[in-house]
Amino acid sequence: MTRGYEMKLHKVALGALVLVAVAGAIAFFQPGDDSGGIDGPAASDLPVADERPNGEAPVDAAARGGAEPLDSKANSGAQRGPAILEVIGAGYRFEPGNPANEAVSQHDADWLHGNGFLDPASYDHLMKASIAELEAAAEADLRVAVMLAYRMAAAGTYGEQPFVILQDAAAKGSVFALVTWGDIHYALPQYRNAAAGNAYYTLAFRRGYFSAAVKKNLLSAPLSPKAGLYSDAHAEATWLRITEARSQLGKPPFPTNNFRPGFESFLDYAEAGFREDFLEKLEGR
Repeated sequence: MTRGYEMKLHKVALGALVLVAVAGAIAFFQPGDDSGGIDGPAASDLPVADERPNGEAPVDAAARGGAEPLDSKANSGAQRGPAILEVIGAGYRFEPGNPANEAVSQHDADWLHGNGFLDPASYDHLMKASIAELEAAAEADLRVAVMLAYRMAAAGTYGEQPFVILQDAAAKGSVFALVTWGDIHYALPQYRNAAAGNAYYTLAFRRGYFSAAVKKNLLSAPLSPKAGLYSDAHAEATWLRITEARSQLGKPPFPTNNFRPGFESFLDYAEAGFREDFLEKLEGR
């Protein structure tokens, strides 16, 4: 599998598959309608400016002391870092009529932004940026940090660093980090592990992103009992690490009612599909 195809699969996993699968659910939810939703996360859960992926305070260039100067390529990336932030902006763009845009209302777009997701134009821009550019901008925006982690994982030369970044971003409130963590285990051959991918999608669902349940069922074949057991255990172990890391950062516990707007409609849609499938099996169709 080529790297271009791998990244395309990540993009598809983030949007197109979900949009197709939940078409019936979002039919209940017209653009501009805020029904069925709840208020977004607390301000402390929004992507925080001036936070480094590893949780350390940003370091002023003058305080680097004897640090070696950046090479020309890295320095160029550092200079372009702020430009990335200007392009992606400080929100998730709501674009009615754009099938690639996951938001179905402004309220939905606000929820997606508050939980670290990128609109399609911003995603495409970050996917085309260099790792050096992403590293520079990641210090100021968790959305960029998550994309940096994915690109590092795709490069395959950064060891465990991508997962350190993702865990830190997830602890700071990014649901996008959990989804991307799952995508890595589906899109990248060197990390392919459906049981682990399912575990991260499960956690994204727990954090309110119900579309992750659709991805989980679309992308993976049924797991064996042993793989399912591992997936459940891995999800719980990761949850404990993330919540502990969040506590150490001095942040409040995750909200228990952080569902993405439209969850009730999605639940009705899922239940109707289950009943139809059950009746078909019962009648031997």
